[in-house]
Amino acid sequence: MEIVTIPYQGRFRGNRKIEYVYNNIENIINEAAGKVISASGGLVRLTDDVLHFGFTDMGTCVPFFTPSAISRCILPFRPGKGACSTYILLMGTEAFLSDYLGRTTFDKMLVHEMTHKLLMMNWPNHNKLPLYIIEGIAIETAGQGDDIIRTYRRHPFRMPRPPMHLYPYAVVKFRERFGGLPLPEVYREIGRLQSSL
Repeated sequence: MEIVTIPYQGRFRGNRKIEYVYNNIENIINEAAGKVISASGGLVRLTDDVLHFGFTDMGTCVPFFTPSAISRCILPFRPGKGACSTYILLMGTEAFLSDYLGRTTFDKMLVHEMTHKLLMMNWPNHNKLPLYIIEGIAIETAGQGDDIIRTYRRHPFRMPRPPMHLYPYAVVKFRERFGGLPLPEVYREIGRLQSSL
């Protein structure tokens, strides 16, 4: 997979944490992809696609109480027929640099988004699946499910505006359907589902 960085021109230029990510982005992204591949039991793998990565100062007013809110800044982009799939992953600087968003949360966000990317690469019909499955598998692969449920129970009316309010719903529905199954088995089941669409 080709990784293309989008130059950052925002107000935090020169920040060491941002520069570290840019300087190590290939290792960071490949590590996140490796976690997805491992969780799937090898059912998904990297292919000849493109991922654009960058930081943005736009859309960074992320509520402190939900790690997954940062995903508001992630934009999928699918070019015309015949072109390889591209995924534009824009990380909000204010959330990334805040004390709340530690490295663990950043890693989980990347695993979440790489789950979407690898499913896009490997399973062309995955976007026809119910939204709770598409988001649920990304949430559970990244280990965000318990945090999302705990946060929603504490602050049911303070979750971010759509589409983030679907996350607690996705976790509950996903666990009702696949609860108790190991992740590789869940991936196999989802693979069968998408291939039948």
